[in-house]
Amino acid sequence: LIVVKMKCVFFFALLATVCAWEEVVQLSTGITPPQDWFRIDRPVDLETTVELHLALTRTNMDQLHEIYESTSEPTHPKYGKYLSTEELVAMIAPPQANIDTVVAWLATHGVTSHKLDLQKDMIHVTVNLAQAQQILGQKVKYFEQKKTGMQLAKAPGAIFVPKHVAAVLDTIVGIGSFPVHHQAFFSDRKPGSPDLITIVPKVLIERYNVTTVQKLNSKNRQAVAEFQGQYISQSDVSLFYKTFGLNGTGTIAKYIGKNEPAQPGIESSLDVDYIDGLSDTTPLDYYIFPGMDFCSDLITWTGKIASTTDAGWVHSVSYGAQYHTPICDKTVRDRLDANFMSLNAKGRTFVIASGDSGSGYYSRAGYNDGFLIPSWPASSEYCTAVGSTYFYQGNENVESATTQFGSGGGFSYEHTQPMWQAAAVKAYLAKTTLPTAKYNKAGRGTPDVSAMGEEFTIIMRGNKFPGVGGTSASTPTFAGIVSRLNDMRFNAGKSSLGQMNKLIYTNPQMFYDVTIGSDKIGMNKQGWECAKGWDPVTGMGTPNFVEMAKVVGALP
Repeated sequence: LIVVKMKCVFFFALLATVCAWEEVVQLSTGITPPQDWFRIDRPVDLETTVELHLALTRTNMDQLHEIYESTSEPTHPKYGKYLSTEELVAMIAPPQANIDTVVAWLATHGVTSHKLDLQKDMIHVTVNLAQAQQILGQKVKYFEQKKTGMQLAKAPGAIFVPKHVAAVLDTIVGIGSFPVHHQAFFSDRKPGSPDLITIVPKVLIERYNVTTVQKLNSKNRQAVAEFQGQYISQSDVSLFYKTFGLNGTGTIAKYIGKNEPAQPGIESSLDVDYIDGLSDTTPLDYYIFPGMDFCSDLITWTGKIASTTDAGWVHSVSYGAQYHTPICDKTVRDRLDANFMSLNAKGRTFVIASGDSGSGYYSRAGYNDGFLIPSWPASSEYCTAVGSTYFYQGNENVESATTQFGSGGGFSYEHTQPMWQAAAVKAYLAKTTLPTAKYNKAGRGTPDVSAMGEEFTIIMRGNKFPGVGGTSASTPTFAGIVSRLNDMRFNAGKSSLGQMNKLIYTNPQMFYDVTIGSDKIGMNKQGWECAKGWDPVTGMGTPNFVEMAKVVGALP
């Protein structure tokens, strides 16, 4: 923390009047706006209202980490013995005095109404931008994305708060970050091309050996999260089920957020169609975050899951950023990791797309300064990152890395390499011709697994759209298969799979190894090659459901 001692009347000269000396500290460093966003000279309407979310520091996080480690380790006696919501809240909830400290501080800025999460670790307030400037200790400014012309009022700089408040807060989110690039890919293969195989649920079910249809357990549930204005049409999903002969009607069980069914998106349709298509009739929850602040939405999304007692067991996310300069401040990244870990300790699985920009030498936002950058938040060790494959030269028995786009992967600069993947990474680096660009060989390696990611057919606005792809296709496919495995577990009276990565790296027989291809696609001339065993293009490989079922069925 950077301490700034000054008279508050001077520090808040443009923001508020305070009549006492106060010690102010830097709570977070802020971020550099992504390279495609530029500051513009536009007046800010200080009466505009926004939501801010204040993350309170939790208690007993070391103890929680021990529980996470033991419950996710298949050989540990406590494997699968997850915490209940009540047990988790009792363990990590901040003391009431800390909550009172923040609430009292907010009141000095005229904020007298707030909401508290179920876990008592997040305070949500609606404020105008004048109050937001006071709370964040910085001015709000306008930024524009040149390609789209989108203009947003943001406060991406360092956050300063009184020292006694910083002592009980992890971070504050709401208007400090930007949206991410998230468009699905469309194939450029010509109709009739010899290597063109259209992907529908039946093709995936056959390729991934999903021969055993599990009886749906009433306890089972899954979810997708959509950001930046991606909505879903229930009638489209029902038509998808009917068109491709799936069981049930695909009725979405619950919406968390306001859906706009008349405005369905390609990304959202892809996510829902294929997590449903692979999981059969598992109820689906649909989380909606239409705002344009990715970091804030990630924090509030995981907070909503934690505050829902019947939240889904598998959560699929097709969004991320492959930027050398982090899109989220370190305090936000750390808080998100802690959120993921706490939910892993409750038996939840997070399956996240590994990105569509290959090695990240170039990403959708541009050149990454000579660094190879994997996608975040897929690089969090508490998530399973999913890369992309496709049938090799029209052969339905062999897969290679995708060629229409680069399957995202590499080694993180934000997360250290977990022990459970160290041997696999070491083996890869020892046997492969390595790129000359800069990368962090000590970082967390992604992806962990992969699945088909090209030539998917979706239904949107009542019409078929073929040729859709991206790790946005691979991720819900893998997530749906995990939901089937959870059905097996629940039907046997066992727990959900929770954090799967230790299981994945110790059981390579569960996957079809992908040894053909690379992620050096398009402008990414620097990158990684597929190889036998784990690689940073396709991970451990693609799922073989029969072998996965054997391993999962033998677990306690």
